[in-house]
Amino acid sequence: MGYNNVPMQPPDLVQKTQQNNSQVDSNQPAAAYLEIGFESLKFVYVSVPRALILVTLLSTLLVALLWQQVPTDVLLGWWICITIISAVRIKLTRQFFQQKLSQRSLRYWQASLCFWSTLSALIWGLSVWLFSPFAGDEFLPVIMIMLASVCGATATLSVLPRLFLAYSCATLLPLVTWLFLTEPVQGTALGVIVLFYFLFVNTVSRLTRNALQRSIELSNELVVAKEQAEKANRAKSVFLSSMNHELRTPLTAILGFSELLQRADLNSHNLERVNHIKKASEHLRGMIDDILDISRVEAGSFELNYDSVSIAGLITDVGEMLAPLARDHRVEIQVDISWSKPIFGYLDEKKLKQIMLNLTSNAIKYNQPGGKVTLTGSLEPSDRLKLAITDTGTGIDADNLELIFQPFERLDSARSDIIGAGIGLSLCRQLATAMGGTIGVTSIAGEGSTFWVELPLGSTELTKSNNNRETLVDSPVEVTDIDLTIIYIEDNLITQQLLSEILAPFPNLKLIMAADGETGYQAALEHVPDLVLLDLDLPVLSGREVLTRLRENPTTAKIKVVIVSASAMSTDIDELKALGSDGYITKPFDNQRLIELLSNSTRLKTLS
Repeated sequence: MGYNNVPMQPPDLVQKTQQNNSQVDSNQPAAAYLEIGFESLKFVYVSVPRALILVTLLSTLLVALLWQQVPTDVLLGWWICITIISAVRIKLTRQFFQQKLSQRSLRYWQASLCFWSTLSALIWGLSVWLFSPFAGDEFLPVIMIMLASVCGATATLSVLPRLFLAYSCATLLPLVTWLFLTEPVQGTALGVIVLFYFLFVNTVSRLTRNALQRSIELSNELVVAKEQAEKANRAKSVFLSSMNHELRTPLTAILGFSELLQRADLNSHNLERVNHIKKASEHLRGMIDDILDISRVEAGSFELNYDSVSIAGLITDVGEMLAPLARDHRVEIQVDISWSKPIFGYLDEKKLKQIMLNLTSNAIKYNQPGGKVTLTGSLEPSDRLKLAITDTGTGIDADNLELIFQPFERLDSARSDIIGAGIGLSLCRQLATAMGGTIGVTSIAGEGSTFWVELPLGSTELTKSNNNRETLVDSPVEVTDIDLTIIYIEDNLITQQLLSEILAPFPNLKLIMAADGETGYQAALEHVPDLVLLDLDLPVLSGREVLTRLRENPTTAKIKVVIVSASAMSTDIDELKALGSDGYITKPFDNQRLIELLSNSTRLKTLS
């Protein structure tokens, strides 16, 4: 803010604002702040053209009124002086906006404005002495026009009280003097009225200046608060990115080796222990994903991908995906999709399925043995879709219905053995809101609850079947052999060992390890593999630099490169895709999905 193309220095007001608002980022440009002197002067110069139009109209009206009484040479001489001064002020205004303003030039422009404005006012004030000998009884309109000129100046010059005081003195004091000297009774009364008017308009000027100053102070405080919020948001993003990497990297080893142990020849007791490790690790991965999703929604950095979605297919998918969980908890899960005709919507299927999975899994986990969970869908007025999950659990007290949607809020968590962090429902609400929908719950303590999400259905023209729609639940594919040469560039030795053991059953697969970016790039030049699995945080040469070199070198330009990284930020994925990556696998990866991916290099795609 401030002047157009005007580099401003941090003024005293900025320092005062900074003192009143703790820890202002000193690296921010000073032009982001406002200063009362600059802004007042700018306001006046912006208003000059409109003010001069008013001056021209009033001076022309005065000439017309006095044309028959005042000699032409006196009248036109006065009018020409006013017009010349107005022309000079117009020229100075143009120069003002063409110049780069500094603290030193500020004083020049203030003095220039003061001189020419006061000179114009003085000529107005002297008009009463010039025209009164000739005007006679017609002089009252002259007085009214002079008062109108001061009134117009109030709107323009009032933000500069000293300048306005000089202007009003030069205009009104000659008039007051004339009134006191010419008419002992009536003139004195009018003079007193004019003096009160003089005091009034100057009081308005001071109040206007104070209001502008307070407005600028509030604006500066807003700038400081905005900078602090942006700085905190950047710090939060850096923290999330760092913690995301630091948590996912060891989790990759825990989940990966747990899967390998599940396939090993273990006795039932040890297998149960491994299953507990695997289940807890998957829960931790889900928590990390939810926290990242919440941060993306709050930052507005996530994207919605709308497409034609079969509502019946989506509900069926959710029921099938959670059937094993329902069996473990001895809960019956039912899908009620007995509609008269298929329902399709234009929605973000992944986000909607994420909401449904969260709500349905909660309905199962917080149910009771022998209970039931029912998934239904219906069309509401105004083409809105309502999906509901009804359970026969213990229900929720009315006082806690809104509380459960708060982040990290779990009711009776101390007495519950269900693992959770209390962020799932908060994420569901934010996702639903982002898609233009609402989410809510009705519950009866001791009988059960119904969670529902209502969303705009989207285009009603999407009624064709979506039989080719891919689901997120792929049937496991048995892979017997992988005939590839793969270079895995990864500096974490544990992750290297994990991948080696995952791929050990495939004798025709040649796996080459590299612990830094430079070594991996040289290995790609030497072996020209079918596939490069590339981590991002590498010593010597970063993953991005390796990818860039691979794509720039004709020898390696056509090698498929899949990023295997703990970073799951969408900005990273988009950036790497632009750099030429063929796919993205987020750590911790699923062993079986990774094997299926490697078994057919044409299936390379982003996995998360």
